[in-house]
Amino acid sequence: MASTALNNIAKAEYSLDGGEWTVVAPVTKLSDSLHLDYDLTIDAGPGEHTIAVRVQDEYENLATDKVVVRG
Repeated sequence: MASTALNNIAKAEYSLDGGEWTVVAPVTKLSDSLHLDYDLTIDAGPGEHTIAVRVQDEYENLATDKVVVRG
């Protein structure tokens, strides 16, 4: 889930292991809300991986986060 207090979410992206950013669509398929759910499945293969996520609102403000996973 991505949330913002003031402006609609415009875009969400992820990066696997520092690679290129890939746009992710919300579950509703519309980026038009303060709160959106995302369902992301990544086939990263075995080993340790870093998944970074960034979310942008309609005024191009960004928020980022990352998680390390082991597969």
